[in-house]
Formats: sequence, structure tokens, C-alpha cells
Amino acid sequence: YYGIEEEELSIFLPVMSNYRNLCAHEDILYNHKTQRGIPNNKYHHILNIPMNNEEEYIYGKNDLYSLIIMFKYMLSEDDFRLLIYELGYEIDALDGKVDSISLETIFDEIGFPMNWRDIAEIE
Repeated sequence: YYGIEEEELSIFLPVMSNYRNLCAHEDILYNHKTQRGIPNNKYHHILNIPMNNEEEYIYGKNDLYSLIIMFKYMLSEDDFRLLIYELGYEIDALDGKVDSISLETIFDEIGFPMNWRDIAEIE
């Protein structure tokens, strides 16, 4: 794995498993929040993700963006860039089709910061 500590992996796997089970059982994925979250890490800090009153990051802890962060640790750079490219394509297509709700509102619901693509440029 790429820069991931064993301790982080032991936290990542149950969270990823939760999302995998949602997909396997055709459950709602886009706004799901897991009970267990991933630890604060450099990506939360570098992306300048806002914090709530409890000093917890509001995105990328137990939401869909936390999967992106976990994949950043676990995938090769090329595979991760491809993931971001493909996801960006789908988000851009959605933005072109939906006028009744803002992209910012959608991102807030799925737990993505507006600068979500910037993670691909972080080493």
C-alpha cells in the first residue's frame, strides 16, 4: 500500500466494507454516513476542509469523500488519477443535467468539499 500505516488500514477496511455492503445490497450510497469515521489526516488539512464546533472536519470523515481519501492512500497514482477523472466526468455530466439544485448543495449532501479534485495533486 502507498504510504498507509497498518493502524490506518485497520480503520479504513471496516469503513470501506460498510460502503461495499451498501453497493452489494443496492442501498442508497450517495448520502450515507458511516458510524465509524477515518482519522484526521494530511488531506483534510491541505484541502482546508472546514471544521464543525466539535473541531471535527465536516467532509471526508464518514461520508463518500472519506472513500476518496482512503483510495488516495491505497491506489497507485495513475489509478487514483483515473478514478478522479472518471468521477469528475460523471459529476460534470450531472451538473449539466440538474438545474433545480446547485452543485454545492449536492456536494454538501455527499460530503465532498468544493475543491474535491485537488486531492489528485497532493503528494
